[in-house]
Amino acid sequence: MKLVNAIAMVTTFVESMTKIDNFAQQYPEIGTHIKNLSEDGFIVNCYRGGISIHIPDTNRRLVLTAEHLEDLVNGKLLSGIPGLLYHRDVGISFKSYSEFFLNIKHPEYSFLDVNSEWPADRPLQFKINDVLISVGVASSFLVLLTESHFMDRDIHQDGFLPFASIRIAGAGKNNVKNYFHKALYYLNSHYLKPLGLFACLHHVDFEFDDPLGLAYGIDDPKDTFKRITRRRIRKRVDFINHEPLVLYNYATTIHAQEAFIAFYRVIEFFFMRSVLSTIQTLRDNRNATAQDIFDTIIGKNEEKRLSQLLCNILSDSDKKKLSQYAKWKGLIERASFPNLCKNLYAFRNSIVHAKENKLDKTALPDPFATFSQVEPWVYIVRLCAEQAIKKLNT
Repeated sequence: MKLVNAIAMVTTFVESMTKIDNFAQQYPEIGTHIKNLSEDGFIVNCYRGGISIHIPDTNRRLVLTAEHLEDLVNGKLLSGIPGLLYHRDVGISFKSYSEFFLNIKHPEYSFLDVNSEWPADRPLQFKINDVLISVGVASSFLVLLTESHFMDRDIHQDGFLPFASIRIAGAGKNNVKNYFHKALYYLNSHYLKPLGLFACLHHVDFEFDDPLGLAYGIDDPKDTFKRITRRRIRKRVDFINHEPLVLYNYATTIHAQEAFIAFYRVIEFFFMRSVLSTIQTLRDNRNATAQDIFDTIIGKNEEKRLSQLLCNILSDSDKKKLSQYAKWKGLIERASFPNLCKNLYAFRNSIVHAKENKLDKTALPDPFATFSQVEPWVYIVRLCAEQAIKKLNT
């Protein structure tokens, strides 16, 4: 009986694939993507001149009529399908499933060899709440719905299939962008940062952006990406606010003084939350006085607020390591945490302000300098931003 059932299952599968192959031949311009849907985990059924596509990790099914398929062949974006939404030229959403093109690159060495493929053998996956995040090669589903409209054959000679993408399964249309920012934050801060790379939204319309570029140096990209992909799906902690994640993700796309300011804005976002945390600690302390609480609320300028926040979010070990690092890089004269806070705020002022009568305290960019204090400060403020998100936004 088991053998009979197995044979029946194989026969059904072969017949289904034959139907799909025959159907795809009717639309040679998009036929390859239709046939590849099954390889990407999408279940395809043919019927009356159209197809239905069951989307993995969801209970959603997209039905494309012959008219829809003709629109795709003619380079049109689909319309009139309930739940289907195009996010300009960066991705699509269909009910609880969304997928966006990604650009993964090095912040400085974009002149190195370009590799537009996701180098790992399997996708990177993790969860935020019950939402499944998958980062890998763009699915045939995304390519089917976008390539014929946005592709410039003089530029995208191999089509869109090699592009990287981020898939979000389980998020509704009202919060999918929030989950995108959260997922991109984890991708940038936990997975790509050790590789010296960052990811950002990729515009496939050449008018908006360049084709996807992946720059790595001398290492084999497949070996490099093995460090961040796992078979086990790890569940990540959700966040209270997505706004600081937007700031963080933006900061990873720039460098030098602009990156410092962008990461500092992440810290600045949590100033009041740090104050409230300190007040709660004082209320729980029987020895704290009303004056202590008053000073916490009223009696601090921005420099003191910064010191207070860093004191709240950094462990004693972090304070010691960052202070020693700052001294080693020549940012402070003596390795102490108060010196680190004071000089961090002074450096912030030196690139925010450029008053004529205070040029001695202004950090002017010097393209001829062999050493710059900016990058060490960016390293420090980025770590502080990550700790602020971890301690005050979860």
